[in-house]
Amino acid sequence: MKNQQSALFTLVPVLLFVGCGGGGSSSAPPMPQSYTVGGSVTGLTGSGLVLQNGNNTMSVATSGAFIFAQTYANGAGYAVTVATQPLGQSCTVANGTGAISGTNVVNVAVSCQANRYAVGGTVNGYSGTGLVLQNNGGDDLSVGSSGAFAFATSLQTGATFNVTVKSQPVATPAQSCSVANASGTMATGAITNVVVDCRAATGKFVYVINSSSADVSAFKVNAADGTLTAIAGSPFAGGGISPAQAVVHPSGKFMYLNGFTSSNPVTGSLTGFAINETTGALTLITGVPLFYSSNGVVRMAMHPSGNFLVTFHAGLTSGANVFRIDQSTGALTLLTSTLLDVGGIAGTFDAAGNFLYVSARAVGGGALSFSFNQSTGALTQTNQISAPGLTSLSPTLDPTGKFLYVKNIDLTLGSPLNSISAFDLNPNGGLWRLNAGSPFPAGQYPISLIFNRTGDLAFVTNLGISGTSNTVPGPGSVSVYRVNSVSGDLAAISGSPFATNGYGANSSFLDVSGKYFVSSNFVSGTVAVFSINGTSGALSHVSGSPFAVTSSGGLGAARTDPSGAFVYITDSNMNRISLYSFNAASGALALVASYPTGSSPSTFSAVIVGAQ
Repeated sequence: MKNQQSALFTLVPVLLFVGCGGGGSSSAPPMPQSYTVGGSVTGLTGSGLVLQNGNNTMSVATSGAFIFAQTYANGAGYAVTVATQPLGQSCTVANGTGAISGTNVVNVAVSCQANRYAVGGTVNGYSGTGLVLQNNGGDDLSVGSSGAFAFATSLQTGATFNVTVKSQPVATPAQSCSVANASGTMATGAITNVVVDCRAATGKFVYVINSSSADVSAFKVNAADGTLTAIAGSPFAGGGISPAQAVVHPSGKFMYLNGFTSSNPVTGSLTGFAINETTGALTLITGVPLFYSSNGVVRMAMHPSGNFLVTFHAGLTSGANVFRIDQSTGALTLLTSTLLDVGGIAGTFDAAGNFLYVSARAVGGGALSFSFNQSTGALTQTNQISAPGLTSLSPTLDPTGKFLYVKNIDLTLGSPLNSISAFDLNPNGGLWRLNAGSPFPAGQYPISLIFNRTGDLAFVTNLGISGTSNTVPGPGSVSVYRVNSVSGDLAAISGSPFATNGYGANSSFLDVSGKYFVSSNFVSGTVAVFSINGTSGALSHVSGSPFAVTSSGGLGAARTDPSGAFVYITDSNMNRISLYSFNAASGALALVASYPTGSSPSTFSAVIVGAQ
């Protein structure tokens, strides 16, 4: 018993020792601490964004905070990337890589931007210069040649685009460019299917000014074959005036006519129309006609800006009237009237519109120059220089703008006063002096002067004077000159003047290729077509020239359309306009169709407006 108790006492301390020793060492060891990885998303508008960290992914629907569901141990590395970009956007990650250092990662920054794509396509058939395209009314793109193009400014998904032609090409023959697949909405890629097709341009509308019926016949042009269709409402009354000449606003939106009233044939009158750019229909501009002169209206000059119109009248007193043009309505406001005691009957502006040059109708002829205030329309005379001749007809600037030429006429058969005077211009504009070699002999009664595109040849159409009565018209001719680019002198080509083989040569033009010169013979009712020798500049009739147009005489305006493929000729006796095809290889004219007009289309009557 004693031994058993001893053993028990011996055991108890051991058990107590075991039960009490070590304090809390009997608890389980602590779990390792875990951390999260996250941050923020900004700019997210598209759907489908998926972020990834290692093998863990998460979808993000909106901008704001994000946290991956998986947790990570201290010291673990992380690398957040974009697994799937949202629709129409591109997202980038900043602060996306690192190692966890005893705290949650909260500074991963995901920034999303809308994708931007280029707008472009292909230009076909472009052969000129100056083609300018626009997207959404801006971002101008100058096109150098046919081929691929793209605008500089890219657009984001969902934005709209609209490609238009701001400036049509300057080309020979004239070109007109149109746009297909021009507009739409940006998706998720570049636009490459915009197509700009350029082709030879034809006129859009033809207007015939009828003097006796005091109205305007209007036609729509078929772009394929040049044929004409009368526009609904044609002919359009001119407001009670008998029109003689028409000028078109540079925008093609307005047309102005000068003439006389039927009740008073010496009263200067001016009327105008707004042109419907779709149908070609004419509507009288508010406030016309204007009756502003007791003397007959002779000519008009449109300012290059389209902001001003100048009319000239001649009679017992002569003058120039300056009108401001409202660019929205076309309405005219008389600004200034300037008396021209030398009988100025026609004028032309320089290219910048800073100077107006006027021919002098009085004995001694010559020209005047005026500075032109483009704010007020005021004219200030800067010089006046006389030239030989009874009358100097409308002035012409050479293509370089360095020289001015006027045509001097005298009704005496063989008179040397039938000539061309040349004037040197100041470098800053305005008449300087009469050219030392002036005057240069011309044919009988020179009425028009045309330069070729390079300015090295000048063509003067001579109406002709009857040899028995010293009256006009007589046998027509064309004088051709080589132009000295330094002095402005005119040197007659060998064989000049060249007979048109008809009476009353008047309306003339160079074809678009520069290979042919065309002149109508008013009295004979024929049209002369000359080929131009590329070396000497001499003229020779093409086969079949002159071409018979009417047996009644009264041939008026001859106009070529911008493509050069068609010629329109008016006939004041037959009251019609005729369409002729023009063979670019041979220069031959062939009648296609004739169309009735109002009564007595004027000599200056055919006006071609627009391009298509």
